[in-house]
Amino acid sequence: MSMTKEILTVFSSYPAIYNATNDTVFSDMVATTNPLGIARLVNKTILHGMAAAEPERFDRLEAAGFRLIRYGDIISQLFEKFGGHYMDVGASAKIADGLVSLLWQPDGPPRWHRFPKTLLLTVNRSR
Repeated sequence: MSMTKEILTVFSSYPAIYNATNDTVFSDMVATTNPLGIARLVNKTILHGMAAAEPERFDRLEAAGFRLIRYGDIISQLFEKFGGHYMDVGASAKIADGLVSLLWQPDGPPRWHRFPKTLLLTVNRSR
């Protein structure tokens, strides 16, 4: 059995960890107290598989100007870079459909100055 298959076999028990019987604090402890090396392999395997399953979703986001790394490393983003990741809570479809626009500056994402009701005003006053 390959290392990836062995790790996924261990983590296939997640439904048994997160359920109506177990306390969430206990389940979180069991699920998140692995060495980062193992967490990295598990997350890459799971998340890369999810990304590969819907390439058109990422194609549409890229076409709308959303900067992304399809096959990134969430453990690196969280524990080495301390952020810079995006978890979709429903806005991706709006971005892909053009209902939400993206604003990027050459030196990175804009710094916000204030948030009026209908638009965002950046430090350099672009809207």
